[in-house]
Amino acid sequence: MAEPLLVATSLSRFFGGLAAVNRVDIALAPGEVHAVIGPNGAGKTTLVNLLSGEITPTFGSIILAGEDVTGLPAHRMAHQGIARSFQRTNIYGDFSALENCRLAVQARQKRGFRLVKPATSYPELAEEARRALALAGLENPERIAGTLSHGERRQLEIAVALAMAPRILLLDEPLAGMGAEEGARIIALISRLAASHAILLVEHDMDAVFSIAHRLTVMVDGKVLATGAPRAIREDRAVQEAYLGKPEAAL
Repeated sequence: MAEPLLVATSLSRFFGGLAAVNRVDIALAPGEVHAVIGPNGAGKTTLVNLLSGEITPTFGSIILAGEDVTGLPAHRMAHQGIARSFQRTNIYGDFSALENCRLAVQARQKRGFRLVKPATSYPELAEEARRALALAGLENPERIAGTLSHGERRQLEIAVALAMAPRILLLDEPLAGMGAEEGARIIALISRLAASHAILLVEHDMDAVFSIAHRLTVMVDGKVLATGAPRAIREDRAVQEAYLGKPEAAL
């Protein structure tokens, strides 16, 4: 396995007396899909929020490519190369797919874009946005986002993340609410993206998780119960009892 690009150590977040994430250690390496699984309320989305800068850790550290980025806000994390998707699709429904991605390209530019000229005056922005859409497998960039199917909206959200030119993708339940055909398309997309990104995947679809994940971390009550290769996680009795069910159901 490649050297980790991101390492979180003892990462914790308390809300009052509740430990939503409690001393979690996790590492993400390029070329790897690292899935985080566990029951509802296990702290998975809070973990994503911590890694993306949406919320600040109570304590613990996040090291990205050797640099301490603990506590940086979301926009700074994005400029450091961490992009995420959300449980609920987070796109501008009245804008075209291209416009959604172009906004993401603009957001990561180090130079500002003054409002004296429309964004269409910068063809390089549209070119980068089209590349992100193509990488996500979306055709017809001019389609209005609100007219896309649920699966296509998920693809667009991933395309928006890709338009940020990330090194790390944090994907929070990208298969939620999908049928088999759309789900298979997203699974194939994640597998392709893993070749050039470090990916953290939070997902409840265990068939999908075990088909594409290289490593898994199981969370229960805010803590890490187990981390390991898919086979080891399937065979772990504590994981079976806490989440996967009886051994025969986990196979």
